[in-house]
Amino acid sequence: MMNWKQYSYVTALLLLTKFFWFRMFIYDDKNPIRLIWAEASTVAIIVVIFALLFYKRKVLAYVITNFLLSTFLLAVVLYFDYYGKIMTFEAIKQIGQVKEVSSSVFNLVKPQYFVLYLDLILFYCWHRWIQKNQQHSEQATMHLVKRLGIILGCLLIIFTFEGVKAERTADIKNATKKAQQLGLITYQLETFLNEKEIPVWNEAYDARIKQIKAEREKSQVKEMFGVAKDKNLLVIQLEAFQSILINQKVNGVEVTPNLNALIKESMYFPHFYQQVGQGNTSDAEFISNTSIYPLEDAPMSETFGDREIPSLPRLLNNQGYKTMTFHVNKVDFWNRDEMYPALGFDQYYDTDFFGYEDVVGLGPSDEILFDKAMPVFEETTKQHRPFYAQMVTLTGHHPFVIPEEKIEFPLPEEMVGTQIGNYIQTQHYVDQQVGKLIHDMKQNGLWENTVIALYGDHFGISQDEPDKNGKMILENLLGRSYDKADAFAVPFIVKVPGMTEGKTYDTVGGQIDIMPTIANLMGLDLSKETYFGQDLVNTKSNMIGERFYMPSGSFINDTMLYTPGQSFEDGKGINYRTGDRKIDYTPYKEQYDLMLELLEISDAYVHQLPKR
Repeated sequence: MMNWKQYSYVTALLLLTKFFWFRMFIYDDKNPIRLIWAEASTVAIIVVIFALLFYKRKVLAYVITNFLLSTFLLAVVLYFDYYGKIMTFEAIKQIGQVKEVSSSVFNLVKPQYFVLYLDLILFYCWHRWIQKNQQHSEQATMHLVKRLGIILGCLLIIFTFEGVKAERTADIKNATKKAQQLGLITYQLETFLNEKEIPVWNEAYDARIKQIKAEREKSQVKEMFGVAKDKNLLVIQLEAFQSILINQKVNGVEVTPNLNALIKESMYFPHFYQQVGQGNTSDAEFISNTSIYPLEDAPMSETFGDREIPSLPRLLNNQGYKTMTFHVNKVDFWNRDEMYPALGFDQYYDTDFFGYEDVVGLGPSDEILFDKAMPVFEETTKQHRPFYAQMVTLTGHHPFVIPEEKIEFPLPEEMVGTQIGNYIQTQHYVDQQVGKLIHDMKQNGLWENTVIALYGDHFGISQDEPDKNGKMILENLLGRSYDKADAFAVPFIVKVPGMTEGKTYDTVGGQIDIMPTIANLMGLDLSKETYFGQDLVNTKSNMIGERFYMPSGSFINDTMLYTPGQSFEDGKGINYRTGDRKIDYTPYKEQYDLMLELLEISDAYVHQLPKR
């Protein structure tokens, strides 16, 4: 039987090796001192618990526990690849959604990730060698009482050490940095045991948001207010559609010819960014309709589906509009069957309406989405009632694979079979369907009487996702490096009836600004509403916040994208207009503090909304 101390040393070394690879994948951290500081206590606890509880079957216990730990670490790595954030127990609640996007998840798995299981093989080989070369009894090496004393002493030291780590990391707001300092398992326990305090809405919050709103809007003149009053409103949320595709050519061929043509007679906002949280697409729907920030650690649809939420649909309902939303997926996906009533939509159309014709990826194609929705618009118009329709496209979803017969964009040889190439071909198909929709609206008379707004919900190609070949392709395509600002930038285009000459607005904006911008055009009074965005038509200077794919306190202002580190002082700023990374962001501490304040007020506001 193997020596207890020998077993402990080997298992500890192998577990540390596993965590080393994990930290390489997540943090690109090769520092052995930081590894021991963060993860050694977790390894020690596992070893001593095995020794105490699994005296006779510690080998079997190690194998099972190690396999489960490796699988958990792999899940965290894949989650980080997709979201850029450390997975916690809150994210595990969304495990039911994985089946729907399994193709996207499997696409993220890289061969090198299986090194997380390598120590199991090494342990097996070592164990077999020990069995052949060591026969003496473990009982002769260490009595139970002595072993128990050592274990208790180790645990006392470990918990003291954990207390020191917790104290040193208490003020770190960047969750990824905090997890790196605390260690993964300790971070999981802390987030589980220390329930986040929800700010309570009060008169001070109400007065403060009114003050901030007044300061922001004091110089506004309300241009274009009500220019589309009583017109239909069609908002199209484009799945994984990024601004890098707009006006982009590959071998002289436009990737998005129909959107490019639309921009020439529309309002266009080139410095516009995603702000979604864990709910991704469903969060984009929520934010664009409410101008409320997403939570840091939970999807809005899951958390507030039982509420009555002030929103664009409710404002338009009060004006006599029929409000409806179209998505070809099942309506219970991301709890939309609860979210849509919470937002005040009169009716939703999902798979039960669209059927399973021409399925591409997660559901029927965007061609089916647009074609089958059109008769609904026409019938509503015959009732002499204006409508607000939200349409959520799906064909552009990761991993960007569409049937061969739908591929019409010619790729150069170096792009064929790459993720970037597939992405371009898929979104070119989506652009074609938008063009067909516009054509049909012109044919049936809806074009002259409908405001059309289009925006991207979130990135398709993350900053970290492309492999070396993908990065080279993007750099050649863009003529520069591909950074986080590129990944987060999504298009926002608004076509107002009668507008024949396009206008580009240089103001920075985000999805939180969609509702107030559209409300201004539709002539809706927001003076009594609580909202956190800006009317981009009348805003010269703006700042938007990010909090899920970037740490809370991150913001994008007129020139800079800023991300805090463990604090404001060790953060990073990049001028997204010039690409300059060597900029002085210290003058923006006030904006950082204001953004944290706005997020706190937004959380307090949405939590106090009444239940339906």
